[in-house]
Amino acid sequence: LDLGLGAVADAGWFWNRFVVPLDQTDKGVLAAHAILGVVRLNKKKAKSATASSVKTALKQHGLEAKPAQRVVGLGPPNEEEAAQLQAQWVKFCELLRRSGRPVGPNIPPEEQQRQYREFQDFCRASGLRPK
Repeated sequence: LDLGLGAVADAGWFWNRFVVPLDQTDKGVLAAHAILGVVRLNKKKAKSATASSVKTALKQHGLEAKPAQRVVGLGPPNEEEAAQLQAQWVKFCELLRRSGRPVGPNIPPEEQQRQYREFQDFCRASGLRPK
């Protein structure tokens, strides 16, 4: 960070690590991890820094900037997938109704969470991936 932006941590590094769950698979939870560092910028260097100057500084020190790889299957569903999920939701709600379970926007939060988890299992059994 000091090379391209003049970032300095006067009192040492302070980190905050966080995890964002993306999906649940049969092998566990797929999650994105990130680390955020807090630093102070050198105003002179930061003003003159551009994307190309940062890339050049990285290259000079044997590092290469490259875009993050997209993970296939993550992200919002396309129109076809959304229609399939909507159809699955209608089928799932009908099964809940037939079994005497409450359905709709006014159900208690605990029941809503239970239904979301059950819907994920319901979709996996049919080969769809719920969001």
